[in-house]
Amino acid sequence: MVRENRPWLLLIFSDEGHEELVKRMWFERMVDLAFVLDIQTQNVRSNFYHGLVKSKGILNYCEIVKVV
Repeated sequence: MVRENRPWLLLIFSDEGHEELVKRMWFERMVDLAFVLDIQTQNVRSNFYHGLVKSKGILNYCEIVKVV
């Protein structure tokens, strides 16, 4: 079985309620996404996969989607 590399979609909103979309960006790796947001990859991973860390800072205005 071959591992498929699916892209990440980063949606950036103007408010914490995620009502007005400002920008949509595509990334091949989670590391690149974290670099653009200027946060550690571990923080992105914890928020996306586990919900272990309460969103703070820039993550309040973002939605991260793993494209199927």
